[in-house]
Amino acid sequence: MTANLLLVLAVLSAIALAATAGQGPVAMAAAFAAVLFVMLAAWTSNFGITAMDSSGIKVRRGALPGRSVTWEEVQSIHVHTRDVGFGAVSTIKVETVHGRAFRLPGLEHSMRRTDSAFDAKYQQVLDLWERHA
Repeated sequence: MTANLLLVLAVLSAIALAATAGQGPVAMAAAFAAVLFVMLAAWTSNFGITAMDSSGIKVRRGALPGRSVTWEEVQSIHVHTRDVGFGAVSTIKVETVHGRAFRLPGLEHSMRRTDSAFDAKYQQVLDLWERHA
């Protein structure tokens, strides 16, 4: 996963630096900073797709590398709530037996994305895990 993210960062950086070649170090630094900002924004936001079936969970966050985990690899699934200063953000977090953790994109309850069915969706994820693990 980290290697894929570094590969995407390297490719985007090379494209940004090539586009600003000959425009000076300030333009090149700005292009690199923009690439880092876009990747950080994409990684920390909770957009994307979560797909679940009998084999496990698959998540995809736009152009960023996806992740696939079998139900047997899942150690725990819980609601993770954090205070962001202007309110709370609740997401569904999956922890694997390998010690890795990730959020399920698209499943969020917060001020910016109110989801009245959040608890029902969380229960569906738990039910799938219990049924197929």
